[in-house]
This record gives sequence, structure tokens and C-alpha cells, in this order.
Amino acid sequence: MNENKLINARRTFYTTLYTLFRLLEIKDPSTLIILEKIKELGCNIDPKEILHNAYREIPNFLGRKIRKDLDPAARKLYPMTINEFYRNAGYEYLSAKPDHLTTMLAFMVQLIMDEGANVLMKREDEKVKIRRIQHRFLNVHLIPLLVNYEENDIIKQLVKCIEKYVRNDLKLLHSLLTGDDKT
Repeated sequence: MNENKLINARRTFYTTLYTLFRLLEIKDPSTLIILEKIKELGCNIDPKEILHNAYREIPNFLGRKIRKDLDPAARKLYPMTINEFYRNAGYEYLSAKPDHLTTMLAFMVQLIMDEGANVLMKREDEKVKIRRIQHRFLNVHLIPLLVNYEENDIIKQLVKCIEKYVRNDLKLLHSLLTGDDKT
């Protein structure tokens, strides 16, 4: 797969996840279409049960609540930690919930879009810099958020399935960064 197609596939993946969780938060019935497609990928989920449970659960999908691997003081400061990560990466997010799953997914979408722009402009150093930011963000923030989610068993099935695909993306990023890619 060429680099542009790979970037477009990754952008579609994260955009779909972002859209899914935004729609789940408002209990939009059209979410069932996305959930059915996810189920077809081999995820052991019940789309109707997820939709029924999500509108209560998704608004609280915050790192400060979910990241039990962090001590209480670190959890309290987690929104500031995430904001600092965004700023250090060169992005400003004006969100009351910088540690919310949807904000994190929006950040990944933006990074991938910027990666694609740098590929088109043949700015190799910037492309690699953005891939490193993505790799670190997945490792330090997004995957631990998914791993530590334990609140609702029905939503947890979806989250564990998504975690598997995000981990695969992390492996892909690693291979791209180390030059061991097959694109």
C-alpha cells in the first residue's frame, strides 16, 4: 500500500471512531450502522445494548476517571497533563474535557491529517516528527485509557475490540518509524 493510501486508511479509522463515540454520546440511532460494521470485523458486541448503555457512559469517558493506573493526584491533574501534551505537540484544544476519549480521537485525526499534508509537501522531517507524536500519544495516553476502562461491561466489549485495532496501528507506526514498513 502506498503512503497516501495508508494515511487515508488511518485517517478514516480514527475519524470513524471519533464519529462513533460522538454519536453514541447523544444516543443517535444511526450509530447502529457503525456498530454493525464493527461487529462484522469480528468484535463480540451487541450493537443495540451498546447504544442503550452508551449515552450514560460515554460523557464520562475521561482519563481522570478511568486511568486507575495513575495515583489520585495524577488523575486529578490529568486534564492539564493532556493539554500540555497537545501544546508541546503544537496544538491547542479548547475543550473543557481534554482527557475525554472523543477529544483524544479528534487529536489523532488532526495529527494524521497533518502527516498527510507533510507527505504531499515532501517534508520528511515533519512527517517523522508527527508520527513520533502519534506513537507517543497512543502509548502514553490513548491505549492506557482504553486498557483501563472497566466501568460498564457492555461498553467494555466495544472498547477492548477497539483497543486491539489501536494497538495494531501502534505497531504500524512503529514499523514506519523504524523503517521496517512494507508500504
